[in-house]
Amino acid sequence: MQTERDFLHDLASPLSTISLNLDFAIRQYRDKLEDEAFWKHIEVAKEQVRRLIEMADKRHLEVRSQNAKTY
Repeated sequence: MQTERDFLHDLASPLSTISLNLDFAIRQYRDKLEDEAFWKHIEVAKEQVRRLIEMADKRHLEVRSQNAKTY
């Protein structure tokens, strides 16, 4: 079973990827929003957000399951 600390550590990777990609895209392509490379970075960030949501949903279900067994 994953601990809360492990879960938070696992969240750090996609959050870091999102932050780095968005920061780079905004700085690099500020005046070139039609540039295809800009949208590549946005897609990477969107994928990491999706991954983060899936991880949070999975953890939520684990906690609910644990709580149900406790009561």
